[in-house]
Amino acid sequence: MHPDDLPQLIEKIQQDHEPSAGFAVALRVVRPDGSMVWIEAQARNLYVDGRALRAPDTGVGRDRAARMMAALHESEELFRELAENVDAVFYLACPDASGVDYVSPGFWSIWGRTPEELHAQPELWMEGNSSR
Repeated sequence: MHPDDLPQLIEKIQQDHEPSAGFAVALRVVRPDGSMVWIEAQARNLYVDGRALRAPDTGVGRDRAARMMAALHESEELFRELAENVDAVFYLACPDASGVDYVSPGFWSIWGRTPEELHAQPELWMEGNSSR
């Protein structure tokens, strides 16, 4: 386990849980080659006559990478759908303003310029919509 995630796991273990509920926590596991993988660890106690045998007694760890990638893809799709259909400008630009990676079609309705023009001339942001 990644050392930075250990306090979170210990805290989850020490919290009071409903006997049958257990807990789940996302944490990183460090592989022997030094690479890391996110997992979702779930654990619960085994109870006999209302007493926990030990904490936690049973658990499972599942790789979260596929889930995280699916959620990221879904988020990107939702953003793209919004950006392509709203009459506003969404853009992704280099921090030093040297280039624009993405600009939504709303750029045309507000600036009167095409997104392709902005890609070719990033300084168009400074000109505003004086071309109209």
